[in-house]
Amino acid sequence: MIRLIKKFWIYIKYIANAKKTWSRPNKSSVLVYDASGADIIFEYIKQWSPEVLHLRGESINLQVLLLALLKGGKPHDSYVDEYIRIVEPDLIITFIDNNLNFLTISDRHKSIKTLFIQNGMRYYYGDIFYTMDSIHPSNLKKLTVDYMMTFGELIGSHYQKYISGSVIPIGSIKNNLVPKKSSKDNNVMAYLSQYKGGRNIDGRYYDYESYAGKSVKFVIQFLKDYAELNKKKLKIIPRFSKGLNSRIQEEYYYENLLGYEPQFLESEQDFSSYHACDMSEVVISIDSTLGIESIARGNKTAIFSIRGSMLDLKGFDYGWPGDYPEKGLFWTNQCDAESFKKNLDYLFNVDNMQWHEDLEKINFSLIMKYDEGNAIFKDTINKIIEASKVA
Repeated sequence: MIRLIKKFWIYIKYIANAKKTWSRPNKSSVLVYDASGADIIFEYIKQWSPEVLHLRGESINLQVLLLALLKGGKPHDSYVDEYIRIVEPDLIITFIDNNLNFLTISDRHKSIKTLFIQNGMRYYYGDIFYTMDSIHPSNLKKLTVDYMMTFGELIGSHYQKYISGSVIPIGSIKNNLVPKKSSKDNNVMAYLSQYKGGRNIDGRYYDYESYAGKSVKFVIQFLKDYAELNKKKLKIIPRFSKGLNSRIQEEYYYENLLGYEPQFLESEQDFSSYHACDMSEVVISIDSTLGIESIARGNKTAIFSIRGSMLDLKGFDYGWPGDYPEKGLFWTNQCDAESFKKNLDYLFNVDNMQWHEDLEKINFSLIMKYDEGNAIFKDTINKIIEASKVA
């Protein structure tokens, strides 16, 4: 009874805090499931005047909600199904690739195409694969999506172990839409900040210090020493924008680690982190999505993927779920300063032609493709809509 009361109270708060609308959603060929990331893909789908299904409490359609309640069933599924029934889309698309609820829609609406776009690096613990493995087969609904637009073939093949659907590797849609900068600031080594990110792993919540603090401190101290010894300029590519309280805390955090006021590398432009990577001679990441995106853009980038070995958790190694060595030309999974040094020495000394040849030798594009301008995505969407009109 207490559990039911708590659940009911959550629904009441959800409705009370959301913006309410009464008008029926418009019919559209494209329905965006979850507004998160909708702004990134809108440019590619605006010709169909897409409808957006808000699912994070920003907005709720009371007419749809009333109809869903009258039909009964699970509140979330009923609301989603009623919204779909009214909009009558040919395609339902989401930028949230690790949402299990989305992956059950195809089973209930077999005539409508569904598509997800991978929005970030996927790991094992604390991510969708661990969640699916944790659910007993008898309780795991049929998971299906027509199209999985993934960073690369490796993660796409891993998704197919759990989900029925076709994989289309497109790289990172955000990375693809940002034009590359050609100018470089020589001798700049830029560390990609992942400040302020905790994680639920195996039933335990790791705050930032327990999840990331130890590995960040080790890497930052090494980078500080390496920069001083080799006359390089160490800069930080921040996670948060200027003016935010989180940014003030981020600046203080790195100043405390380094013992001096760090220089942050950024601009006022949208997606400035991508341009910051382009302008650096060498980029350094632990296991951020941006680190892999930087390599896909052609930037010389080191991956010190040591979090997994420090926490004794699988799925955080470089290239997971691919089978890569523990150490490589520009990566290491071990907390080893000598390996870090070899990686950075290689990156500062290798010329661009050799760097690209080395990436091709290890088939880096299997981890992440780069499709400038998102030509594959645009072509695929157009074909899906055209085919639905013919049918």
